[in-house]
Amino acid sequence: MHNTIISNVADNQYTPLNCTGSAYASPSGTGTANLQWPNGLKDDMDCTPGITRADPMMGELAGNGGPTWTIAPQPGSPAIGAGSLCPPTDQRGMPRDPAKCTLGALEP
Repeated sequence: MHNTIISNVADNQYTPLNCTGSAYASPSGTGTANLQWPNGLKDDMDCTPGITRADPMMGELAGNGGPTWTIAPQPGSPAIGAGSLCPPTDQRGMPRDPAKCTLGALEP
């Protein structure tokens, strides 16, 4: 995984985020510049080594332009500018800085 926001907002806090497909698989996945939430709920494991754990502060699914609906980061989101080696345009065709882009489908 690279430049990805991984989230598990389950009604049951005992349902952990599982990025491996099996219980307590090791090692975890690989990748860089990823963000994982929630932080510290029961048995959630890191999806990639060195992953950042923080609330991504995302908005609601909406028509932000482009062929599909997307979820835009809110001001102050740790996803903004946290990516690297991104494509030159986002999902809408808008330019992004490949060296310091926003995680997910679109630049704010």
